[in-house]
Amino acid sequence: MENDRESGGTRPLAVPAPEARELKIRLALAERAIAESAARIAELSCALAEFTGVEQRSGASAAIFLDADSVSPFALGFYNREFDKLGRPFRWTGKSDIFEIRLRLNRNAPWTFAMEVQANPNVDTRNLRGFVDYIEVPIEADEAGKFVTGSIPERYFGMTATLTFLLPNTYIPSIVNPSVQDNRTLGLIFYELRASTCEPASGVDPDDDARPEAEEAFGERDEVAPRGRRRAGRRDAETTS
Repeated sequence: MENDRESGGTRPLAVPAPEARELKIRLALAERAIAESAARIAELSCALAEFTGVEQRSGASAAIFLDADSVSPFALGFYNREFDKLGRPFRWTGKSDIFEIRLRLNRNAPWTFAMEVQANPNVDTRNLRGFVDYIEVPIEADEAGKFVTGSIPERYFGMTATLTFLLPNTYIPSIVNPSVQDNRTLGLIFYELRASTCEPASGVDPDDDARPEAEEAFGERDEVAPRGRRRAGRRDAETTS
């Protein structure tokens, strides 16, 4: 596109209405094409699963647990791990409009998950949107805005799942409250995520050490907290507001 920036400046010019409409149409068509491709792959996977008998899975259950220490430092949308007043690890989201968690798990069966966050007056958890493998799935938040639950659909022969969450908005604490010296763009505080192949994942057993492997290498982690701090109580972190 010619002359797409103002003379002598770096601010992009407004996209003409016809071009904006064409871009919107192309995006809509691309989304539909991706959905169609995903549907075709799912049909082929189901046919192959029926042929090989993989769909005749046992009733054995499985569960995984991921907390702030388990999140890869390369995961999209998370800040470095911090601790609340009682020593419980957490990570702020908001580094981008989305935050993403990648898990290794057997997708021959459907999973349910529950993600624990901290209720935040500046970000309404009920307006959070969830995606599995970049396809939107229904998610729900409880009345307190502390637990977000949803499902991970089965995907025959799949061994990974990418969970992506779109924040309804972000905020900067120093703008909301000038007395706070925090200029980061923040979303919600992430505590942990639990998933299960049977009953819906819920609440919390701090002594459960079943953790999934991340899809990518963890690299160097943040400083590991002493065990005493890792097992501290479960009060909310001090929200920066």
